[in-house]
Amino acid sequence: MKIQAELEGRLGDGEEDGYDAVVVGSGYGGSVAACRMSIAGLKVCLIEKGRRWEAQDFPTDSFKIMSTVRMENRDLGIRFGPKDALFQVYEQNDSLAAVACGLGGGSLVNAGVMLPTPVCARRNPKWPKEWEGDWDHCEASAVAMLRTQSIPIKFHAAKVLGEIVDEQIENLFETSVKLSMNFDLEESMANSKTPQKMDSCLACGNCLAGCPYNAKSSTDKNYLVSAIQLECLAQLRYFSDRKQLSKIPFQERPGPAISSSYTSSLGFTIQNAVLPTAYPHLLFKGITTYGWPTGYWFFHGTIDKIRHIIGGCNASSDPSYGVCNPSGQVFNPESSVMVHPGLYICDASLIPCSVGINPSFTIATAAEYVSKHLVQHVLKHKKVETAYQNPHSISNKNTKSGWRSMVMFKETMRGYVGGMPCTAYVKMKMNSQEQKGFSEWKSCISNCYPFLRGKVGGYVEFKAIEKDKLHIIDAKVSLCEVDYRAPYTVHTLYALSSSPCSFFWFKIYS
Repeated sequence: MKIQAELEGRLGDGEEDGYDAVVVGSGYGGSVAACRMSIAGLKVCLIEKGRRWEAQDFPTDSFKIMSTVRMENRDLGIRFGPKDALFQVYEQNDSLAAVACGLGGGSLVNAGVMLPTPVCARRNPKWPKEWEGDWDHCEASAVAMLRTQSIPIKFHAAKVLGEIVDEQIENLFETSVKLSMNFDLEESMANSKTPQKMDSCLACGNCLAGCPYNAKSSTDKNYLVSAIQLECLAQLRYFSDRKQLSKIPFQERPGPAISSSYTSSLGFTIQNAVLPTAYPHLLFKGITTYGWPTGYWFFHGTIDKIRHIIGGCNASSDPSYGVCNPSGQVFNPESSVMVHPGLYICDASLIPCSVGINPSFTIATAAEYVSKHLVQHVLKHKKVETAYQNPHSISNKNTKSGWRSMVMFKETMRGYVGGMPCTAYVKMKMNSQEQKGFSEWKSCISNCYPFLRGKVGGYVEFKAIEKDKLHIIDAKVSLCEVDYRAPYTVHTLYALSSSPCSFFWFKIYS
């Protein structure tokens, strides 16, 4: 395991006060936690065993893929392949584990299918009831970050599966498939200079070996970019077959790895699959022929054992039926608080039952839920630490009344209150020595940085209530506030008191 210090510049500065949290892994679970805690102003160390994979690094033929695979047989003591290989397969006794290794975890080499958690899974008795209150909100957060898109056309593989379903299988209905991929060429060109640059999908079918054209929205391009503010330092290069692919009409190309899905009322799902040309042909011969030629027992054993395992540390309200509580805290029956303080799990192992579909989106949603509570707990712990901090520390010195520096600026806010138009014209003076009562503001960030707090003047125009200007007579502002209802979102909080109106609150989310 190694810290990507050269990559996450601001996380590897090695300051004496250390980190508020350490996150192990950067897949659909770890990346969400790292992102939400970083946005909340916490100092996070992200640990990932693998390296960063650029688009040009992913294999596009069978020869190149061999250099991205590591195999280990613990029983025989045999191992070959680089330690930081993209695909890592471990076999011991009758168990086999296939792992994606790199910054972004499994999101680098999966199909990118983002299907909402089925209702039947959420009604399972094992499903934590506590999740249901915020589940839809967490799904919306995951959709926004993963930038899911609908597939613009029906590719050949999807058409073939549709014909088979219509002719041979009854009681199946088609499910709308959304992928964490970019199909919008215009949007790709417009955002070409942003750190999150993504190009448009070329429908090459290489998804399961990594996207060589930078069109897949893996977690290293969304959650982790937000967490570490990573800039693209290298100009992306593309393979020579890009020109060959461009000669084929888009609708006649292989398409994404999975572009259609059909679900039965009996609880099973059927999807089409497009395999990358990089995968060795014989590896999948057993799948297409229902048998294996003599001498290829190893491939048969590998494919027969691979599953997407979930629920290894399942969440439950009762310690008798789970490893973690619904907030991701690991149970400790011997402790008075019933959990191991500071130890959280927020990946696929939390999911307590089979979801029957591609689990990536469910994992990200569960991680969003856990991260919300995780941030709350860390901020609470950090606040307690701050209360007992050395009075001679730098942060407290900065808040002494002897600091005379200040910043002044103006802002105009327009919006609607109860459907009625409202405009606020405010003037802000940050770090004013006259400010009082800010110790009551419950934000550890604001307590450390005086320039984020200040006093406000100006007026409000609210014609539906008062024709004249409502002059602000007492107001405060915090530019970096964390609210318990959205603990991983940093926003500006205005508390404006004006006459003749009683009180106004404005929250602007960044």
